Amino acid sequence: MSHRRRDRSRAIATIRVDGFSEHGTGTGLDERGNRWSVRYAVPGSLIRAGGKPQAGTRLETVEEAPDGQEAPCGAFGICGGCQWQTMTLAQQRAEKLRMLTGLLGGMGGTCGGITGAPEELGYRNKMEFTYGDMRFLPPAEHRAEKAGDGTAMEREGRFLGFHAAGRFDRIVDLEECPLMSEAMNRSYRLMRADTLASGWEVWNPHRQIGFWRHLVLREGSGGGGGSGGSSDSGASIVATLHTMPATPEQVEWIRRHAPGWGVSGLRLIAGGSLADAIQGTPELLWGSDNIRERLGKVDYRLSADAFFQVNRAGAERLMEEVARLAGTGELLIDLYCGTGAVGLYLAAAGQFGQILGVELNSAAVDCARENAAANGLNATFLCGAVEDLIRDGSLT
Repeated sequence: MSHRRRDRSRAIATIRVDGFSEHGTGTGLDERGNRWSVRYAVPGSLIRAGGKPQAGTRLETVEEAPDGQEAPCGAFGICGGCQWQTMTLAQQRAEKLRMLTGLLGGMGGTCGGITGAPEELGYRNKMEFTYGDMRFLPPAEHRAEKAGDGTAMEREGRFLGFHAAGRFDRIVDLEECPLMSEAMNRSYRLMRADTLASGWEVWNPHRQIGFWRHLVLREGSGGGGGSGGSSDSGASIVATLHTMPATPEQVEWIRRHAPGWGVSGLRLIAGGSLADAIQGTPELLWGSDNIRERLGKVDYRLSADAFFQVNRAGAERLMEEVARLAGTGELLIDLYCGTGAVGLYLAAAGQFGQILGVELNSAAVDCARENAAANGLNATFLCGAVEDLIRDGSLT
């Protein structure tokens, strides 16, 4: 036992962070000259970390980076998500440019710069949360508990949030996330309060029992319709609840509460694998499961499962850059086109007379065809594997 304690004490190190690894984790040397890789650590800061040098855990920041900023999220450093919140947006982009330049340089390429959306927060239009019965205790609470001051730490209960970094069985309990819009946060808080107070148990991954498992929110910038949803000119939010097999009473409870959650549609996936993944076919319980987005001159009507960029403003910048590089022509062949977003954008801009898109996912192809027709664009979408369609002559 004493040998283990000595090992743990030696694993605590003070590190001056001097750069980033290829994976975006902070790296630096400790007092003994060992190089560490630590999540949530940024260049210029002095930190204390534990664990193994190749995968260290930040315990506390002794000195902040001189040109950094305070993290805007109280869960920074524990939720397993954002790693660079203590860097300004300009610094983040400069670092990404440096990393990208290094990658392209090794292949003989060049990088002309980075452009991005102006918003640092509130930009994500899709978020997935997990229910659990064990809360993750951050290092500060661990230290308070060990100090023996009588502070009671809530470990067990009903929680909803994100997995802690590297933990499948511990939830960072969250009341909101600054990456979401205020509308999404409002719906999240309402759903969180109701479901956790419902009386049905949340998921225990060790015993594999419980009812509530996941919550997914998807927001569109245009109207989603639905009997209780947003107007056509406003944003729409479709929520998907993932549970274990539900009784008629539980389904009715969810359906009855849905109108009070500020969403335009509510879907339920009841059952599926015991693995920590959302699997199964959703059932629409209330409202509409469609969302709308607009990029350039195109209105996209999408299902709640359809792929779309999680940052709409960033997607607009991406489309503008693609349009600039694509030029003009009679025919554009858009391989692996998904829901046809790029091809339809270029067609609506008048850069190509005809679009031929190829996509393996049949639901995405149906969505692309519907959007082409709704926007009056000359576009054909084929469903199949690119290599198969080349072999049978469909693309010649």
